[in-house]
Amino acid sequence: MGRVAKHRCTLAAFMLAALLALAPSGAGATWFEVYPLLIQTTTGLGAVTVHNPGPGRLYIEARLRGWSASPQGLPVLAPVKGALVSPPGTWIAPGQNYRFRLAVPRASAGREGNFRLLLRQLPSRRDLAAGHVVFTITQSIPVFAEPPTLSAPRLSATVAADGTLLIRNDGGRRARISHLAQGGVVLVPGLAGYALGHATLAIRQVHAHPGAVTFQTDLGPRTLAATAK
Repeated sequence: MGRVAKHRCTLAAFMLAALLALAPSGAGATWFEVYPLLIQTTTGLGAVTVHNPGPGRLYIEARLRGWSASPQGLPVLAPVKGALVSPPGTWIAPGQNYRFRLAVPRASAGREGNFRLLLRQLPSRRDLAAGHVVFTITQSIPVFAEPPTLSAPRLSATVAADGTLLIRNDGGRRARISHLAQGGVVLVPGLAGYALGHATLAIRQVHAHPGAVTFQTDLGPRTLAATAK
């Protein structure tokens, strides 16, 4: 398992509060906490704990999807045989925790398996029957199935004509890309995405240009010489 962290969806809660100021009477919003925020497994098994910090009970739906990247570098989520989460949904009482367990296919030799656990809070029948406006929150948790031996990320970068930065990873392990900058200008202040093994990550609307780009990864800082595509 990866390191355990707790996440409160601060930004989502702030946005919901702003929306509720304009919503009709009876509108409601809830949030939930999840930990860990990333799962690494060599056995194909894992679990996350969901906490309900609010005053009312929540219904949480759980789905597990395979995660890959299109040739254009965009994320693709799709059902995968053998990727299971239990239970697929449950009620969580106020102030209580619930543990979702998951199983994913074992990783093939030299290639990391990538999945996303999607946890979504659904409105209750009471809220729907009363005509309440209920804003829902979805959290997407990365899940990585690791083989016994795995090659490190091998990254390269190109820039498309529209300024999209394409980071190619020809290694077996993913690279978490964040705090992206070029020429002293911050292009992405936080998480830009994951360059999955043997795949490309497209970072759009950053107006990059050929030249050195710097960023942080989960294995340390990196600098790449981006070339024109």
